[in-house]
Amino acid sequence: MLRIVLPVIGSAGYWSIRPKMHTRTAKLKNLLALAILLLLVLTQTAKASSAQMERDEILSLLAMTIVGKNWQPEVNGHGHNIGSILVDESNKPVFWARNSIKKRDDATQHGEVRLMQGFLQCPGIGKYAKGYSVYTTLEPCAMCSGMLAMTQVDRVIYIQRDPAYGGIGATLNNSKYPRTYEEYTPNKLAQKIELEREFEAFRRKNKSITDFLLTDEAHRIFISAGSALSEYQTLFPENAHLLGSARAYLSKISEEQYDEQAMANCQIANNLQKN
Repeated sequence: MLRIVLPVIGSAGYWSIRPKMHTRTAKLKNLLALAILLLLVLTQTAKASSAQMERDEILSLLAMTIVGKNWQPEVNGHGHNIGSILVDESNKPVFWARNSIKKRDDATQHGEVRLMQGFLQCPGIGKYAKGYSVYTTLEPCAMCSGMLAMTQVDRVIYIQRDPAYGGIGATLNNSKYPRTYEEYTPNKLAQKIELEREFEAFRRKNKSITDFLLTDEAHRIFISAGSALSEYQTLFPENAHLLGSARAYLSKISEEQYDEQAMANCQIANNLQKN
């Protein structure tokens, strides 16, 4: 090891100085402590992210189950087999709606539009839905994406991708639109994977995604979501209450005409928020 010999004034001889190894050791200890702290933060972040993914799966299954509960086998029903639910800041479902363009004879009556228009008309809600999230069975179109941005929802979670009319949420974010939302799709959800795989096969002969959503195969997948929701077991204890809320909300939804019970959903929302 290097030894540095220096004269010491007033001494009888010389003394040697070693480089201050303790300083280097202290730095290594600090770096190690910092690395451990970073690992803990990353672990907690990953756990929180996984818990959110589980919540997104549960609520996506709920949205699909509601649509499957009043499935339209023909084009002349209430509208397309597309629906949405709204959840509050605590992830409780508070409102639902489905596509009703046929029944209302109005091309604007998509599921997301009806969802937000119905909810914002509830007493005491106001004109915005800050803190709320939307779960919808099909990726929102341009009209619905713009409307969701204007109502200031926090998140939009869609299940099936729409190759023809989707991608608007990302466009809004890329364009620096002043009102945007976080967009997510549960890529590991079995029903999403199956829907998109079956549509890829279907679109070789027919590119209409709404026609696909009239098929027996699509219906089977939506019905499977109900079974998955009833059998779902949470991995994260904090999501057990959410699962119970989702099942309780589903039990309050009948197969009756949505338009006749739309405003009754305001009472359902108020009751759930109190609990």
